[in-house]
Amino acid sequence: LFPSHDTDSINAIAAVGFPPDLALGMSDEFSKDSQSAFKVHFQDSPIFQGIFLNTDSEKLKDIKIRKAISLSIDKQKIVDSFFSGKLLPATSIFSPMDPLFEKFKNQFSIKEARQLIESSGYKLGSDQFYEKDGKKIELTFRTSAGLKILESIQVLICNDFQRVGIKCNIKNQPHRYRDWE
Repeated sequence: LFPSHDTDSINAIAAVGFPPDLALGMSDEFSKDSQSAFKVHFQDSPIFQGIFLNTDSEKLKDIKIRKAISLSIDKQKIVDSFFSGKLLPATSIFSPMDPLFEKFKNQFSIKEARQLIESSGYKLGSDQFYEKDGKKIELTFRTSAGLKILESIQVLICNDFQRVGIKCNIKNQPHRYRDWE
């Protein structure tokens, strides 16, 4: 956030602690007012949201299942739908500003995800979810309750999982609550 004049104003706000959805709202508000002294500039940062999987889970120990989960998430759609395309989809844990960053193609493929699941011995059941030995690929997806943007993205991702044949249950909790089971 940069004012175009007035040195006693805010010159910049760091990306940390300043949610992109709030910045988008402010950008829209300032752009409507041709007299506004403020402009919002978007810049890549080392901050990203990620999905972390419990690899102790029997079904998630299989790298093919984890790869299928990754392939089933349309990351570009998330960025376009919720952030007006002003951010880059995270394709790595490294920021584009990090020397370790490697540019990967944003991968999204329902067909490839299904092929990986099937190559791990799962069959599509009559309910359109994959199962093996009577057990479905079923994920419990948690995020902090009350953060509307995260909850909305979570619903979109669960819909992507279900399109692939992975059952997704949302179980959000207040961000201070710990469930260690």
